[in-house]
Amino acid sequence: MKYIYQFAATAILAGIGNFSHASLTTSSGVQSFSGNASVTATSTSKTAVSNTNNNASVATVSLGQFDTSIGVLTGVELQLKSSRTQTIDGTGFKNNGPGRTASGSGTSSALLSTSGFNAAFTPNITQTGSGCGLAMGMTGYISCNWGSQTSASIVTNITGNVASGNLNDYAGTGLINATLTTPDLAATATLTATMDARHHRRVATGAV
Repeated sequence: MKYIYQFAATAILAGIGNFSHASLTTSSGVQSFSGNASVTATSTSKTAVSNTNNNASVATVSLGQFDTSIGVLTGVELQLKSSRTQTIDGTGFKNNGPGRTASGSGTSSALLSTSGFNAAFTPNITQTGSGCGLAMGMTGYISCNWGSQTSASIVTNITGNVASGNLNDYAGTGLINATLTTPDLAATATLTATMDARHHRRVATGAV
C-alpha cells in the first residue's frame, strides 16, 4: 500500500489542494507548517562585511506513520506545494566626515528533508538593497534607513518518492519529522566610504 504525505503552509510552505487517490493508496491528510530564519551582518569602518547562517532550521512538522494493521507499506510519496520570500533591510550610521551610502544584499536557499527524501527549492533568492545616503560635513551623529524590501514570492511544487530503503521509518504508530532548512543564508553590509561609520542590515527568509 502506498502512503502519501501532503504538505501545506503559509509563508515558507503554503497551500495544497485536495487529491484523489487510486485504490490501495492512503493519505496522511494535509500537513501545514511555516517558519523563518534570519542572519545579520554589521560593518564597522569597513566597506563590506558578510555573515552567514547556513543550515539554519526554519520549521519542522511531525508526520504520523503508516498503520501496518491496515496493510503492507510498499511506497511513500511526499507532495508539496509551497512558496517562500526573503526580506532585507538595513541602517547606516556616521559621525562628522565624508558622505557615504549604506546598503547591502542577501541570498537564501531552502531544503525540505526527511528520511530517504531531500528536495531543494530552486532558484535561490538574491537581492541587493536600494541603499540610503548619509550627508557629508559636520553633521554630528546621524543615521539613515533603507528597506525593508521583500522579494517576489517563489513558488515551489514538489512530488517525490521516499527511497525504498527508508520505508521502515514510515511504518508504525509513532511520528517521523520533516524539516525545512536554509543550506545558504547570507547577508552582506556595504558602505561607499568608512571613517567613523557603521552599517547594519538584516536578512530574513519566509517573512510575509
